[in-house]
Amino acid sequence: MSISWADTISEILSMVAYGFSVHEIVYKRRLGQDNDPPSAFNDGLIGWRKLPIRAQETIIEWVFDKEGGLQGVKQLSPSGYKIVFIPIEKLLLFRTEATKGNPMGRSLIRSAYRPWYFKKQIEVLEAIGIERDLAGLPIVWVPPNIASPKTDEERSALQKFKDLVTKVKRDQQEGVVMPLVYDERGNKLYDFTLLTSGGRRQFDINAVINRYNIQITQSILADFIMLGATATGTYALSKTKAEIFLTALKTILDSIEATFNNYAVPRLFKVNGWTLKYYPEIRHGDIAKADLEEVASYLLKLAQAGFPLFPNPDLESYLLELANLPGGST
Repeated sequence: MSISWADTISEILSMVAYGFSVHEIVYKRRLGQDNDPPSAFNDGLIGWRKLPIRAQETIIEWVFDKEGGLQGVKQLSPSGYKIVFIPIEKLLLFRTEATKGNPMGRSLIRSAYRPWYFKKQIEVLEAIGIERDLAGLPIVWVPPNIASPKTDEERSALQKFKDLVTKVKRDQQEGVVMPLVYDERGNKLYDFTLLTSGGRRQFDINAVINRYNIQITQSILADFIMLGATATGTYALSKTKAEIFLTALKTILDSIEATFNNYAVPRLFKVNGWTLKYYPEIRHGDIAKADLEEVASYLLKLAQAGFPLFPNPDLESYLLELANLPGGST
């Protein structure tokens, strides 16, 4: 295809963030490398040219029939900004869930929004607090007539002093210009000071942020990646949590696989004029390699129980494949 398979899967997986991903099937006639579009084959059959995504933000309407079946989508085309109807026969719809037949699915990161929002706000306050601790709290002392202005000149002067205390920063451009005026007793009428920090805060900001980080990872079953960042957690716990995450990931891949096998593959054969009882299927590979220690322990127990392991070509091939050794099945 003109778009690599890895890039195609990457775009399909945008459904994790949006809840769904819509792709249009674009076909081509396979007439060899010298044809436009080129093909690795020159048999005159029809193949997939590409499966381009129709961006989620451009889908403006889902079209249903009277029975509630999905008939297609209306897209605001990025080129020309025209509304284009794409029938469902030309589309592949991938979604995280199909609750109540909702074509939009549900974003898997929606549950992470609340802890992410609070974490973001606390980080902003933390940055402001650090800046204020480094710079100090600026205070400008002004005479009573400026603090309670009655004339336009006094109001203008008060506004300038307000701008001074709110915009002062500790950087390469820091500096303050103040009027040097004394009253009849020799006291300064204007003064600028920095109020120092009161020391440690009542709350441990870092602990609060880490708590929200853990909640975010828990919402997508990926909290095992935080075990190394805390003082608690065991290898057994991390392994169990990782297995749960891999199971969830396998479920996503299974849904992608099912969409291809139920819709994309049969349509490809039918446009070529072939109607079969059983069609070839696209299968995803293993997400993680088997634990060899567990496999060895399992086989040892089988052997001790007298289970006939060899000669068995299929089993031998499988064991070699688990260990990534020559002779395994491909």
